[in-house]
Amino acid sequence: MSETCRPQAVKAIQENLKLVEGQLTILHGKLTRPKMRIIQKTMTSSMALGEDLLSLFPSKEDTPDNQLPQCLVYSSTWHKTMKVLEVVDRARGTPGGLLDPKTSTVRRFHACTGEFDKADTICDFASKKARLISCTMALGMGQNWPHVQTVIHIGRDDPLLICQMIGHVGRDGRPCLAILLFKPSCHNGKNHLSKFPDGKAWLDDDRMDALALTPLCLRIAFSLDN
Repeated sequence: MSETCRPQAVKAIQENLKLVEGQLTILHGKLTRPKMRIIQKTMTSSMALGEDLLSLFPSKEDTPDNQLPQCLVYSSTWHKTMKVLEVVDRARGTPGGLLDPKTSTVRRFHACTGEFDKADTICDFASKKARLISCTMALGMGQNWPHVQTVIHIGRDDPLLICQMIGHVGRDGRPCLAILLFKPSCHNGKNHLSKFPDGKAWLDDDRMDALALTPLCLRIAFSLDN
């Protein structure tokens, strides 16, 4: 079981496999990365425009590509992964750089990316020939890159998935950073702490809204949720 496997999931697995407590040995451990810093930032522009990323990347004059920390930027749709490329180009001061399939700055990865392009992107990122990947959840499970130093997640999502995504950073034990960009409000969502049911079972949508609003330290929030 993963540390991010919630009690509800554990209970459902036991019921489906017809496992009773006496037949199952569970080892309770903790996956901790004390050098990971998790920052939650409220977005001030449209998620479709991605303007909030501008301040997160230095210009190429200040920081050459080979000095950029390796970073994964997660978006919810393949269209937004292209918008991330455009914003990174603007921040770096390299207009048109996104049109270069072999650029050393940022590559793109999503479910509809061609298989050869996927392989090239993964290979170049692993060998540090590319510093950033703008991606969806299509890039996730099965990758084990010890040199990823930053993960940026744009928009609200299931806290479990966010845990898995930010889990890509700091696997080498070095200081690392996870940045969560959330909209200040969500249409048809709960946008104030008073809106959450007290003592009732929460839906997944409630958990996503709560993560965007919680005043708690995010380490504590993730620990309680899991």
